[in-house]
Amino acid sequence: MHLITRHSIRRNQWRHVADEEALGSGNVTVSLRRWRLQRETLLARFRPVGVRLQPDDAVADIAADLDRLDLLALDFGSFADGRGYSQARQLRQQFGYRGELRALQARRDQLQFLARCGFDAFELHPREDTDAALAVLKRSATAYQPAADGQSLVFRRRRHAQFEHVFNSIEGARRR
Repeated sequence: MHLITRHSIRRNQWRHVADEEALGSGNVTVSLRRWRLQRETLLARFRPVGVRLQPDDAVADIAADLDRLDLLALDFGSFADGRGYSQARQLRQQFGYRGELRALQARRDQLQFLARCGFDAFELHPREDTDAALAVLKRSATAYQPAADGQSLVFRRRRHAQFEHVFNSIEGARRR
């Protein structure tokens, strides 16, 4: 399965492992339940490990271990369930998570909103077209309110442009 980042399509280097499944080698994500039960064993592997969060998982339950996790994957199995947006904002803004934040089963219509909440990688729902989804994500969106992505807000860009225009006018007058 391919993965979309903010600017490209790349091969997915991670494998999502079920609770009963052997870890094997390579980069794996495990459920929050398995992380709690096997935390020390998972850390001793000396391989990148990530945790999958379900919409009803509390972000605070993983907060103490965020600096040890290379990836957090939040499940968006239901289009109507928006709790993952709140989880992402909490992880980025309240807990300062700087690792990869991935949306699982994301749909094309969600991508720009997910990116604004702090997601930087997306595993698409099986029925989504990867190229079309990347095109949506690359499309420039105007931000009117602050979000976890730190995107410049439209009113600030306009104010900056006004000041730049005034500054250039003053500089032009000085040169004459």
